[in-house]
Order: sequence, then C-alpha cells, then structure tokens
Amino acid sequence: MQQSSAAIVTNPTTYRTNVLNAVRNCVNEYRQIVRYHRNDQLQQSQAQMQQMVAVPIFELIQQSLQCGPLAGSKPGYFKRCGSEMAKIVHEYLDDMLCPESLELFTEKQRSAVTKWKQDAHKAYANGDSKPPSKSVLKKQLKSRGKTKK
Repeated sequence: MQQSSAAIVTNPTTYRTNVLNAVRNCVNEYRQIVRYHRNDQLQQSQAQMQQMVAVPIFELIQQSLQCGPLAGSKPGYFKRCGSEMAKIVHEYLDDMLCPESLELFTEKQRSAVTKWKQDAHKAYANGDSKPPSKSVLKKQLKSRGKTKK
C-alpha cells in the first residue's frame, strides 16, 4: 500500500517507518562498508574512505530532517512538529550518532548534527506535551480525510 505524501508529512509512525528507519538502514550499511574496508591495505587510505562515506551519510541524515513533519528549508527545525515528533527524532539521532559515526564527519558536520540532536531534546525535554503547530495539525486532518470546523 502506497502512502500519500500528506500522510508521510503528518503521521509520526509513517514518518518513522518510511523515512527515519530507511535512512538508519542506509547509514548502517555505510558503517559496515567502512568497517569491512578499514584494514584493507589494497583499498584507499582510511582518511579517503571516511571522506567518501561522510558526505552521503551526512546528506541522508540532513534530508531526513528536512522532510515529513520537519519539512522546510532548515533541517531539524522542531518548533512546529510538536513534542512527540521531536522525541522520535531525538531517539533516531541518538541511535545514529554513535562516536564511530561522528568520527566520519568534519567539525562543521559534527557541530550541525550535535545541534540538531540538542534542539530535538530541547523541544520535548521540558515535560510539556506540546501539540504540533496549527499548520501541521491542519495537514494531519486533511491527510486523514477530516476537516476541522
């Protein structure tokens, strides 16, 4: 069954399944490739391998934070998505950004992903269960075939 783009945008479960888990799987595959070739003397140097792998991993993570309920020009903008989504993304980033992954990134990339993780935590950590913004709620209702009167 194919999900509409509106459902992916607004449904946290669908977003987690179709976007976050898919990106997590890709990043884990990249990690395995690096581990496999880390000690291979016939391959490129470790620094070159890490540089080749770091860019696609960073771009995948960044794009996963610019779609769905977090759609917008700024990756990891958690002010509209509500605390539930912020918690889901924080757990995702926490799982993805192990020290081994962070080693691959440049200082600027490490700073960006660390900021995204901190912002996600801040968006849900105060204990309030903040709902998504009105515009996100409107999209949710529309994707479910309901209209708010």
